[in-house]
Amino acid sequence: AGLVTAAAPQLATYLGAEQRRRLDRLMQDRLYTAVNSFQGLSRFENPRFLDTLRMAAQASGGALTPVTTGALDVGRAVITALSLTATLFVLSPVMTGVVLAAAAPALVAQILLSKRRLTMMVSLSPAVRRQIFYSRLITDLQAIKEIRLFGLGDFFKTRLLSELRDVQAGERDLDRRVLRMQ
Repeated sequence: AGLVTAAAPQLATYLGAEQRRRLDRLMQDRLYTAVNSFQGLSRFENPRFLDTLRMAAQASGGALTPVTTGALDVGRAVITALSLTATLFVLSPVMTGVVLAAAAPALVAQILLSKRRLTMMVSLSPAVRRQIFYSRLITDLQAIKEIRLFGLGDFFKTRLLSELRDVQAGERDLDRRVLRMQ
């Protein structure tokens, strides 16, 4: 029961991230399929439409999810650890020492995971940059004319989704490592 209780939140986190990735890929696929199906250029000359299109592209990207989730997790962990330590110290100072010694490996694991996360983000930044480039290229008024003339909309959409798949594969690998370590 203790093992299930400890593993369930980690598994839920992993499944939630995987669901976000799949939904993100589906949303971007549908968004850029719709963009490529537009006839003419009039929509791309309308600043209001371009703003709406950019907001839709950003909403499906989930760009701030890792940052906000990480900050909230750190704050929650610090508050929990301090309150548990204080309560345990009141009950038994010896037990407090034992618990803190047992928590040391978890702290080391979290530090290693943070380093791995940073390494992953740095290594995936070129793919993210290319994904943003293709996204802007598909929706940019100047580029749209040539993209439509040469029928390259689906080509760039495929490239965008390929970069997204690479980014999500890196995230998935890290999430699996976190799940195993937890």
